[in-house]
Amino acid sequence: HLVSLYRSTWYAADRSDSTAGGSSTRMLAVAADVDGGADEGLVLLRGIVRIPASLLETSIAVTNIGDPVYISTTAGEYTLSVSSTSGDVIRIVGYVLDTDNTDMLLYFCPDNTWITVA
Repeated sequence: HLVSLYRSTWYAADRSDSTAGGSSTRMLAVAADVDGGADEGLVLLRGIVRIPASLLETSIAVTNIGDPVYISTTAGEYTLSVSSTSGDVIRIVGYVLDTDNTDMLLYFCPDNTWITVA
């Protein structure tokens, strides 16, 4: 899951900023575990991570290798499409390194800048 740090707690991030904790303009990370397992609370701040198809808003193909990946409207998810919805935040979180047509290998390196759709 894509998460955002807010007041010492990690929340699922979404580009519509529908909740204060999930703001896509704050520090971002990839949660290592979200089901109460041994890795609960560990996050990846930068690096290479496999993202399951269940967290992808758009389908991934081999032709997408090298494409930027953005914060999705769905909290905690990723997308390859740029929003045109007023008020949504557009922020690159990384780049597609590889795919098996379901999961994505992501170079996670969230940009420190973003824009808000007018």
